[in-house]
Amino acid sequence: MVNQKCTRWAKALVDILTVRLGALYTVTQAYDASTDIYVKVALVAGGNNSVKAIIKLAPATAPASGKYDSLGLTQTVYTPHVASILFDITTPFSAGTTEVERAIVDHEVLALGTRVEWYSKIFTGTNMVVTDIAAANFIVGIDNVDIASGALSNL
Repeated sequence: MVNQKCTRWAKALVDILTVRLGALYTVTQAYDASTDIYVKVALVAGGNNSVKAIIKLAPATAPASGKYDSLGLTQTVYTPHVASILFDITTPFSAGTTEVERAIVDHEVLALGTRVEWYSKIFTGTNMVVTDIAAANFIVGIDNVDIASGALSNL
């Protein structure tokens, strides 16, 4: 079953990025093989290297609590969420994507207030897909950031 919060976030990202990035880009949502949802940002022109960003939205792995609730059942551990952003960094500026567009994507994902992880990879003559996140270069991860209010507890 797909996490409903991730589904709502993906829909919101598609809507806002479509407006913010304009007619040059197409923004769509899809599901990977494990039913995690992701958002794809691509140049409308299409072709090789047209996909500029992949944003995967998924629950993080919940740590085992080892504790029990008042009924003697295993304590529920609420799982925080992770937004993983993969950028195609083929020169110059991701083969058509400027730093402005990358900043717009970053801004909208940071507004979710969850953990954000950035990845990058050079793609030569191919489009990236969501499974490329596993083999990409990890840049940095930031926990529970809200660009308006600062650090938040993960919702």
